[in-house]
Amino acid sequence: MIIKTSLQSAPAIILIEPRESGNIGATARAMMNFGMKDLRLVRPKDHWLETFTRQMASGANDILNDARVYKTTQDAVSDLHVIYATASKKRDMIKPLFTPRSAAEEMKNLIQKGARIGLLFGTEPSGLENEDVMRASGLISIPTSEDFDSLNLSQAVLLIAYEFFQMYLPSSFAEVSLSGKRSSFATQEEVEGFLKHLEEELDMANFWRVSEKKPDMLQNVRNIFNRICLTQQETQTLRGILKALVYHRWGIFSKKNKTS
Repeated sequence: MIIKTSLQSAPAIILIEPRESGNIGATARAMMNFGMKDLRLVRPKDHWLETFTRQMASGANDILNDARVYKTTQDAVSDLHVIYATASKKRDMIKPLFTPRSAAEEMKNLIQKGARIGLLFGTEPSGLENEDVMRASGLISIPTSEDFDSLNLSQAVLLIAYEFFQMYLPSSFAEVSLSGKRSSFATQEEVEGFLKHLEEELDMANFWRVSEKKPDMLQNVRNIFNRICLTQQETQTLRGILKALVYHRWGIFSKKNKTS
């Protein structure tokens, strides 16, 4: 589902000594998926921007083209106010530890106060060095299964970027349909109109069979549709389906009567 929303000063993504061009490209793709644009690379390998990088970016070329390269982590974070470091292993440091979701909540609050934020990610084999972690005001740890806790670099970026993006979803998110159009929720009057229509047609079709069971069966039918939170468009579609079925049934019935 595509959501159009603007992010307020999304965090910078800072990759320390990334060794795989594909991971840089996949990171750019993850960033663009969730509204992040500021990619910074510290001591990447020579010729990191190659064909494979762009292939893995899958169209996120603007982020790759605008990526800034630095010799040191200090240079990469010099204009930022608050730094978070991703942590895949225990450190001999006392720092607040966040999940991606709790970090996203705190980052949003800080950004609203004017802070510029950076997220540090370490090398693929070993993660961040302690001297880089020391710069961070907090650590972000991604919970994983104890049976297998290995995450690809771009996967880690994706998960944190996703949680941050959730903080900025529009309040009307529940009303956004797969077609990208908005449809208001149906009023109780509209839903009741459909249910009455349905009950009348079920009466005509002798659906209830045993009249004594109708109240309980009707209650079950009503519960099904009331549980869905129908939209106006869905209610209209359901009534259209009912009409089509009824007209089709009576059309066949009329033809049979004529031939007989």
